[in-house]
Amino acid sequence: MVRVEFHCHTSLSFDATTSERELADACAVCGINAVTITEHDVFVPREFRSLRANGIEVVHGCEFTCGRGVHIIGLFLDCDLQLSGQERGAVVSGIRAAGGLVYLPHPFKPASGYFTQYAPDSLLDGVDMMELYNGGFPGDPNLGRIRELATAYRIRLVAGSDSHAVGHVGFYVSEYDVDPEEDLRDVFRNRDPRLLVDESRARAPRELNWVQRRAGYQWLVTRVPNELKRPVKTTLARVAGSMRGRPRGPVYRPIV
Repeated sequence: MVRVEFHCHTSLSFDATTSERELADACAVCGINAVTITEHDVFVPREFRSLRANGIEVVHGCEFTCGRGVHIIGLFLDCDLQLSGQERGAVVSGIRAAGGLVYLPHPFKPASGYFTQYAPDSLLDGVDMMELYNGGFPGDPNLGRIRELATAYRIRLVAGSDSHAVGHVGFYVSEYDVDPEEDLRDVFRNRDPRLLVDESRARAPRELNWVQRRAGYQWLVTRVPNELKRPVKTTLARVAGSMRGRPRGPVYRPIV
């Protein structure tokens, strides 16, 4: 069994604080044995030795900000693709040309969600995976629509914590039954996972406060220089109480 922490940020992203050691420790507590590192607009070829030393497989990726501020993730990347700021078609084709998987995070999140800016069209034929549940946008009212789109375009649905601090790690995980010799890339592309949530947490650790839920705020943060975003976003997270300590003894239950 492989338990995956999808869509994970470390302190190398402008709005995240998790150190590599903190991430490794949290994954061990949560029984996570694979993690996708998806920094914002930065490709990090780091070996992540602390994770690998704990038997945790690392999938390198990047969360690209493309035209109109939409986020598109590439997984299984082994080079620095200069795709940020390009239009969605160029981002999708660039990821696929590099042998990566295309992953749509928080598809209906204000401003940065794909379907808040674009209607469904044939470009979705190039998408491999999509988040049904996202730790940074809990309570999404569009779950039924996401399922419909996934069925129509044959996109695999996953759950991602979208972790930005150690306390976010492992809130949502995706589990696969695999054979030891199977390649994770093929598993992600061809298999539907079990989606699990940690019900020991009273509420989603990245539950957005009333400011962050505003469409105007989401529009603004896509246009603020990155060096200004870290203090603003971390301050708001602390006010909202979402930057808690590391997870302790998760209790997972299926959510689909």
